[in-house]
Amino acid sequence: MGMKAAAAAAIKRVGMSGQISLGKQHAGQYFREEWQEDGSIVLVPVVVVPKSHWSVRDQAKIKRALAWAAEHPAEESDPDEIAARGVKARVKGGRVR
Repeated sequence: MGMKAAAAAAIKRVGMSGQISLGKQHAGQYFREEWQEDGSIVLVPVVVVPKSHWSVRDQAKIKRALAWAAEHPAEESDPDEIAARGVKARVKGGRVR
């Protein structure tokens, strides 16, 4: 799996308190830190849902999805191959399943 090219880049300095300013457009947002083997850090925007907002049904869906994801590691896909499968499904049955 290769590194994605950056859409934009900037050089930031970590201050004495250990903080980096990302700009006012990111104020109040949450990010997950991902530490790469080469020592780089990737910040990924995330949404945090308070536990009090989860319903029992939502919790079950999320737990099933996490279990599935743990058993099926991410792999690179070929968009052309996926599109071709969709075309075959339409031709074969007259509709997409």
